[in-house]
Amino acid sequence: MLTTFFDHFFDHFFGQLTPEVGPMFDALKDLKDKATDLASEHGEMIGNGLEKVADVIDDKTDGKYSDHLDTGVDKAKDFLEDLQEKKSSQD
Repeated sequence: MLTTFFDHFFDHFFGQLTPEVGPMFDALKDLKDKATDLASEHGEMIGNGLEKVADVIDDKTDGKYSDHLDTGVDKAKDFLEDLQEKKSSQD
């Protein structure tokens, strides 16, 4: 979902770029691709890290935002799983 948004965003603007700006967006697209690859390869580790960070925040806020933290972590982990599935289907 997010990857599709970025792909659309970059594709839309690549056609409208002046020659001076094009290399900057090429570098951003390369950075996005590298971040996507890293997230798809190490999604489980990232997910575990997110859970640990959420636990620390939950402890510091005395559970005030537990539901929000759990929802955010679950959505992030779902996104990471989708990236992994997409990467494995491309290989």
